[in-house]
Amino acid sequence: MFVVAGFTHAFLRPGFDMARHPISMLALGGAGWVQTLAFLLTGALVLAWAAGVRGRLPSRWLPRALGALGVGLVAAGVFPADPAFGFPEGAPAGAPESISTTGALHAAAFGVAMLGWITAAVLFTRYFATTGRRGWAVLSGIAVAVLIAPLAVMGTTPVLYASSALTWTWMTAVAVVLRAGR
Repeated sequence: MFVVAGFTHAFLRPGFDMARHPISMLALGGAGWVQTLAFLLTGALVLAWAAGVRGRLPSRWLPRALGALGVGLVAAGVFPADPAFGFPEGAPAGAPESISTTGALHAAAFGVAMLGWITAAVLFTRYFATTGRRGWAVLSGIAVAVLIAPLAVMGTTPVLYASSALTWTWMTAVAVVLRAGR
């Protein structure tokens, strides 16, 4: 849902450039409520998943990691990023001269979400490896690398979009596999 909503919204918003603007900036301006809703709903779904795996999987930390991801997404929806790089219309052409409290909280929410997401991917890798599901363990290990890669090139927004699409697809597949009991 997050990827479909974000990518669709990105293509429909005038002035939004996926090569320059992170998906968070879609929460700004008149139609920003669409991206805000995507953050809030996705965060709520991840929090529900965290509650659902609690006690059902052997890891105590996996529900906590998923919970951190969910909380980070909800917080990112509540605290939007600062306008910058010409988006929305009228925003500074470059980075803002100073970061607002809301912008700082958005950045912190991103950090919490990423820490939770990477930790969950590591724990899923371990879970699948210890339960003999080698293919899922390998895919989960790849997800760890795909989540970490954009952090090394933080200014490269297209890498962040590709990473997000791949890892949300992996997360969805893991949820389906666990739900099906496979």
